Amino acid sequence: MKIGSSETTREALNFHFSEYTKVKPSHIQKVDIPFLEWFIGFVEGDGSFIVKTPTGKKRKTISFCINQKDSKLMYKIKKKLGFGIVTTFVQNNETYHRYAVYDFQNITRLIHLFNGNLLLNKVNARFQLWLTEYNTLYTATLSSHTPILHKLCQSTLSLNSAWLSGFTDAEGGFYASLTKQTNLKLQYRLRMKFYITQKYELEILKNIVKLIHQHSNQSNDTSFDSVRSISNFKLDFYRLEVSTHAYLLRTIAYFEKYQLQGKKHIVFNRWKRIYLNKDILKKQASSSEKALTRFKRLVSSVQNSDN
Repeated sequence: MKIGSSETTREALNFHFSEYTKVKPSHIQKVDIPFLEWFIGFVEGDGSFIVKTPTGKKRKTISFCINQKDSKLMYKIKKKLGFGIVTTFVQNNETYHRYAVYDFQNITRLIHLFNGNLLLNKVNARFQLWLTEYNTLYTATLSSHTPILHKLCQSTLSLNSAWLSGFTDAEGGFYASLTKQTNLKLQYRLRMKFYITQKYELEILKNIVKLIHQHSNQSNDTSFDSVRSISNFKLDFYRLEVSTHAYLLRTIAYFEKYQLQGKKHIVFNRWKRIYLNKDILKKQASSSEKALTRFKRLVSSVQNSDN
């Protein structure tokens, strides 16, 4: 089965965590399935599978890392998984935080977590190379090591998992803006959208919109084509944008069920408040100036946020 094909619009099989459960840290009493689904989606956006040869060494090393400005998120990942380290570094005068895994036991745990659960073709290809290096390295150094065979993902994209929440924490965002109008019934025009920008993986972006469409009970909605705003605006880069009323409502319902884990959840909550209070623009004559000012400020906070 080709990952990311048009077949992925049907409802998903569950991700498989049985192998990971066997090797998880003993102090983690219960496997948090929604968190693991979120984590896989987040890694597919921001994770790095690293193979390098240290200076002066002949043998390669492998590691895994995620770099983020959000320190709380990095420590949350460490706590929820029960392993890894978090460090801080400065790059271009900005402070970043790195969640990283270097040791054999915990690299092995990550392999069992990701193997057979990665949806994106490009990430699956990088993981396969990383797994090959892992098998080569530890087969040569550990006589008891049994190579782990690479598995293709048998799950499909679904709104019944937290994968999209994790992927959005890494690659997505929420936008709102107010434009002043003249000679029209409404003084302001509100624009809202949920978006994801991604290199390659056009099919999976299309399928996200198709799933939102299917879950919105809008089978006869002729605006579907305009909602599917995915365009090749840069070589091999694509952008998904959802902006129609029914699809924004379904998007909100999804993120209420499968919550964002990083700072982006603050932006989402503000964005949701804008949507839920948008009728204030239709009642400007009866709305207080103070209420309208608060609404404008809320829109501005989302428009100018770094998400």
